[in-house]
Amino acid sequence: MRPLLRSSRRAETVIALPPIDVWHAFTRSEHLDYWFGDAIEIDLRVGGAYRYVWRRDTDGQEIGMGGVYREIVAPKRIVSTEKFDQAWYREADPPLRLTGSARRRAQ
Repeated sequence: MRPLLRSSRRAETVIALPPIDVWHAFTRSEHLDYWFGDAIEIDLRVGGAYRYVWRRDTDGQEIGMGGVYREIVAPKRIVSTEKFDQAWYREADPPLRLTGSARRRAQ
């Protein structure tokens, strides 16, 4: 029997900011609350956990997600697991990888 292939996803976004500013956006709670919800917990170290919770204003319904940091190379790379409280994808999906670089866009 052949092993099942693992799925992977890749998304790339060019952000016109220095890498350290993007790093802070993903690692400081005062920035994370803007993007990731109403309740944020981060323990930014290898083996540390993070958790985000979004709350809908109309009825108070919540959805949460969290994971564990697997690799941290400040200010260039974060590798972490990701799992939502309500499963909407396979738990065995690969970890999230956030990689930064200081490339310039072509003019």
